Amino acid sequence: MGICFFCTTNKRVLKNDLAFALFDEFPVSKGHMIFATKRHVKTFF
Repeated sequence: MGICFFCTTNKRVLKNDLAFALFDEFPVSKGHMIFATKRHVKTFF
């Protein structure tokens, strides 16, 4: 698969065994966060 942006960033705010959250660098609204799973898949679909 290639290098994962979410695995290389150190801007994580919250995390647990299954997922983590970080603040969006270009938020639509104040306080917007991105939640992502730690599980890697080849494609979203």
